[in-house]
Amino acid sequence: MPTTNSAKPITATQLKKLLAERSKDEIIDFILSLYKSSAAVKQAISASFSEDYAVQLLEDAKKKLDKIFFPANIARTGFSLKEAKAVVSNFVKVCPNDRLVAQLNFHFAKNAVDFTNDFGDIDEPFYNVLANHFANAAEVIALYPDMREEFMPQLEKLADETRDIGWGVHEELSDILERIR
Repeated sequence: MPTTNSAKPITATQLKKLLAERSKDEIIDFILSLYKSSAAVKQAISASFSEDYAVQLLEDAKKKLDKIFFPANIARTGFSLKEAKAVVSNFVKVCPNDRLVAQLNFHFAKNAVDFTNDFGDIDEPFYNVLANHFANAAEVIALYPDMREEFMPQLEKLADETRDIGWGVHEELSDILERIR
């Protein structure tokens, strides 16, 4: 008779309790084993302790987005919104720095606008993703005065570059900017 697997991962509260019962050396050994177990864990730990490393991850992610949106031969390789979204999603998983995440979201939105202006109107799902990344960037940028000073003109310019795009993109980006002003 088949059995169903009803085991679930432990909760964060349970993990906290279990870690509290361990010695410092046991916790260090555990973290080191996690660090060695996965590239994503290694990146997350490294990004948490080294801003330079986190910035390098950001630059690498930007390059990946550039290559996805504007490959050397788009007719041969095509464009994949799924791959572009995965770049941002993977970065968010390993980088705890919301400022860097905002910069990558802005870069995504900028590439999406440039892609549309170069290749013509896409479709509503594409523009929904563009608006989400724009909003994610704008909301964080609005929280930090230094980022606001640096990026607000860029956000406004990007929204302005959508004037000729269909599907209400310009209106949506303008509404986002109004909410954060």
